[in-house]
Amino acid sequence: MAKTTNIQVNCLDMELDKTGLNSKFDVYKIVLTQQEYFSDFYRQLQASPALSMVYKNKLNYYVLFSKRASVKLQTCDQFTVTMVPFSDLNPNQVVQLLLNQLTNLTLAPERNLTPELYVTLPKWQRNRRLGGQIRYALKVKLTWHNELVLSVTSFRTPSEHEKLPTERYQYCEKRGLMVRQFDSKEPYWIRGNKTKINNTVDFLNTDQLERFERSKVGIVTQLQHELKRNFGKCFKKETVTFANYPVLKVARPKPSLKSEHGASIWRYFKDQTINVISEPTEPKTGELATQIALALTKSPLLQELKLVIQQREHLVDGLNLSVIREARPEKVGKANVIETYQRGTETQIIQHLTIENVGHYSLDSDLTSWQPKQGEVTIDPAMVNIFQNLAVKADIRAGQLRLVDNELIETTSRYQYYWFNSLKTGRQDPCRIAVVKATVTATGQLAFSDQVVTLSDTGEFKRDELTELCYLIWDNLNHHKWLWALVDGVICSQDSYLLIMQTQLQLMPKSEELMERHQRADGSRVLVRSVVLSDLALVATSPVGKISADDYQAAIAAFRDVIEQIPDPTFTVDEVRQRLKKHANRFFSNRAVQQVCRNFEQVTDYTFNNSARQTQPYSLFPGFRDIGLIQIKQDHQWVYHYYVGTNAPLPQTVSRAIRLRALIPLPSQTSKDAPDEVVNRVFPDLINLMGVEFVRNGQWTVKPFMMKYAREYWRLKTYDPQKKDSK
Repeated sequence: MAKTTNIQVNCLDMELDKTGLNSKFDVYKIVLTQQEYFSDFYRQLQASPALSMVYKNKLNYYVLFSKRASVKLQTCDQFTVTMVPFSDLNPNQVVQLLLNQLTNLTLAPERNLTPELYVTLPKWQRNRRLGGQIRYALKVKLTWHNELVLSVTSFRTPSEHEKLPTERYQYCEKRGLMVRQFDSKEPYWIRGNKTKINNTVDFLNTDQLERFERSKVGIVTQLQHELKRNFGKCFKKETVTFANYPVLKVARPKPSLKSEHGASIWRYFKDQTINVISEPTEPKTGELATQIALALTKSPLLQELKLVIQQREHLVDGLNLSVIREARPEKVGKANVIETYQRGTETQIIQHLTIENVGHYSLDSDLTSWQPKQGEVTIDPAMVNIFQNLAVKADIRAGQLRLVDNELIETTSRYQYYWFNSLKTGRQDPCRIAVVKATVTATGQLAFSDQVVTLSDTGEFKRDELTELCYLIWDNLNHHKWLWALVDGVICSQDSYLLIMQTQLQLMPKSEELMERHQRADGSRVLVRSVVLSDLALVATSPVGKISADDYQAAIAAFRDVIEQIPDPTFTVDEVRQRLKKHANRFFSNRAVQQVCRNFEQVTDYTFNNSARQTQPYSLFPGFRDIGLIQIKQDHQWVYHYYVGTNAPLPQTVSRAIRLRALIPLPSQTSKDAPDEVVNRVFPDLINLMGVEFVRNGQWTVKPFMMKYAREYWRLKTYDPQKKDSK
């Protein structure tokens, strides 16, 4: 596999043309004297010819008007109105003012006084179980660092007795948007889900054009195109693209445990007894426990490994799978479920599973519907994940790292690992951080220590390692409480600390070319036989790459035979595609056929096979299948970031984006290494520390796997079902 040399991220690479902006628009700054005057301001704004608006903060707004328009907004007791130059705005605010007028459809810009862009599709609506409807939308927002962030926002129709909010939205079917309205008497929506069902939009779909256009990448690609088409003159070079960065280091981890459909995790439990426990007061847990115990007992692999499966009604010493009801209030709503989660002891190792999650229990039907994948429990993803978590807990209780091989244990022993959890406090209360330090020796012995640190703005604190480390991070976060949620951990090497932080950056495919390939392979495209045969003659003389000439011409002959046998003189791309599939088994898997289809793309504006996921002549998904290190300039300094792709072939549907994490060397009085030296020394090992598959079940993990151990140690020590902090 060719190594990635450049990646593309969701950061817009563009430069505003102030001359172009000033020739088309004027921008005004609105400053409210009090926040409660927003409703009055917004009503006046709706009566004006304003095109769009964005927030600066709760009292400050920027409003865009056409050049020399009659503003109809005047300074009053409630707010001030001031015309300002575009240089007063951050570039992301200017672009958001333009974006908010668009849609992912090929329509002319229209005014939209919603501060963010909410794109929604006709099918993104469903009925609520207790009445009313849910509609969800894709919020498109540009951050201060020009990161284009896509997140799903849910809207619901209000219930009969619900207090009427001032913030209301209407569904604009023509433009496919949710737009904000005040005092609307027409049917309206309010923000919020208030159901247990999460609404999701796939990050990417490479199957066909229609599904691609419904994905996040498809929607943002069309928006990007519309931004250039309608507002190109507002940008220098008249273009807006995603930023590209050179990859400094790239690799794939060494496999530490070879996985054969999850077989490695089952070998961990060779010759051991697994107790499957149910709750006597909850009959449904007994039904699921019986199903699981029976499936484990019948498994040929587990019989070969001599696993003993015993079903019980109470916990015992040893390894326990405890089948319980989900009792967390945020998950069960008003259902009256008694909490039966138990932390376990030094001798009782417990992995819980719920009938709601694993058993797909439905409250409406009062039925569970669990079946192992392909009829074999050892390749069922949910069960593999359950036993992986059980193995991690067994390692922690035994104080011995046994889930990875000796080579990775030796690598792991070179570092210390620190995991953090921000404990819930009042808004005015000091920040409290739980920190766990995890170490492992070259022989695999695990050791943990923990502490709760209360952070004081005075800087007066006890001088111990964990407290000093928390203050180092606290200073890096500029004393913002909420940023602790983005801290993934710290890894220490030779007295040098590396902070790992989540970011809003994510890998992006070559989206414009991806859209073009989908359009060329659009199955609804109507073709004329005579034209296709003429094009095929040109394709027959095209370069064949590494394919033999005989194989290539044989593929050409197969195309010609199929096309000539179609009775009608006109047909669609999909009709040809289906006939070609019947012509030979796995027809489009043939490399010569793939080359013919690629040459169709070069010679014509259509083809019969979607080449979006093919790596030839190059991949449209740089970085999606490896682990790499880059540098990105933010706030006038270069910051190291890394990404973790997938270790499997790219699927047709990619549910989630691949996010980048920042690697930030922390200042330390004892470290003699320059920041660059620390990152370059640690990153090759970091790749292998993330190359395990037991944290994310068959995928590489996105941070050193010892963070999983530290987190589980904290849960085992402190779990209290009544306290969210302990989770």
